[in-house]
Amino acid sequence: MRIATAIALVVLLAFPAAAETWSVPGDFDTIQEAVANAREGDTIQVGPGTYTGAVSIDGLDSLTLRGKGAILDAAGALRTLLVSNCRDFSLSGFSFTGGALDCLRLSDVSSAVITKCTVDGTGGVGIHLIDCADLTISGCTVSHTGSHGIQDQDSVGLSIMKNRIEYVDGRGMDLSAFTTGAGTRDSLISGNTVAHCDKEGISFLGSGNAFLKNRITDATGFGLGSTVTMLLESSGNLISGNALADLPGRGISVSGNDHEVSRNKVERAGTIGIYVAGDRCEISGNTVTGDKPGADGIDLTVATGSIEKNKVLGPGDAGLRLLTSSCAITGNSVAGGREYGFYIAGGGSNTFLKNKCSGSGILDLWDWLPVGSNDYSGGNRFGSQSIGTPP
Repeated sequence: MRIATAIALVVLLAFPAAAETWSVPGDFDTIQEAVANAREGDTIQVGPGTYTGAVSIDGLDSLTLRGKGAILDAAGALRTLLVSNCRDFSLSGFSFTGGALDCLRLSDVSSAVITKCTVDGTGGVGIHLIDCADLTISGCTVSHTGSHGIQDQDSVGLSIMKNRIEYVDGRGMDLSAFTTGAGTRDSLISGNTVAHCDKEGISFLGSGNAFLKNRITDATGFGLGSTVTMLLESSGNLISGNALADLPGRGISVSGNDHEVSRNKVERAGTIGIYVAGDRCEISGNTVTGDKPGADGIDLTVATGSIEKNKVLGPGDAGLRLLTSSCAITGNSVAGGREYGFYIAGGGSNTFLKNKCSGSGILDLWDWLPVGSNDYSGGNRFGSQSIGTPP
């Protein structure tokens, strides 16, 4: 008898209970009841209808929560869905509303996927991430939030792709913008549409991130860029292939070292099309057009960097305003500026090769520095110029 019991225990340990699929309604009346009875690896399927009351999931790994026409309403709670201390979590097909602080909050969650969900109407943040890792948000819509659309605090390995964020009372995405920790790191932010934000479109603080092919319009602050704190500086980020338009402030605004800002298109920025301040940065292949009166096309404070093949059309003030040192400035073009084409306000020891400018209202090239401070011997074409003449 003892031998048979021991064998039975070994079998149970070797072959754990099979994952279950639970239905709401059906097996349970509420989502929280289903969560309370679920085990690791289970799936909860939620049918059409509106479900009121907050849902909390804590410490349950490999759970799949799948909605079909399901609306979850916080009904006055602080947040609509809270997920914490979970691995391999999957969420899809829900509409969420409500939440005084957040609509969705995920804290210390790893290897998770949120897809094809809608967040519409919350008093706080739409989707709030805290210390997460390897988490994907894709194909979601976030709108009409009382704060930021998507906010992160110090997560790593995020993939935020092909989402739409609009009509938010904060930033479209706030990615550790004012963190006191390590910032958002090694993350991919790609193919998102961000519009109608009361603050910045996408604001970040952190390193090793890639911002690719995002579309940003009508953000009150800058379109896409980094913030600066006393404790952390962004570095090594890739900002490429993004399209930004109709911004009252800067289009792209980046501080820190070792960034690449390339192949972006900025239209009708209010103050500066592209601003970069830092060392060892590459600014290449960008197009800036139609700046508003008084606005610069590209404004750079860069040391030991590369500034190549950028095109500025119709800048409101200077096409390229440069306070750069030891940079290779090659193949850039400015046309139709209201005031200046290339405006060199400081730095020195730069090499200018095959740049061209024409049709500026005042000068195509104005270099304040003494003659010989920069090298212009490499086949540049400027219609009008003044070198060594300070203002």
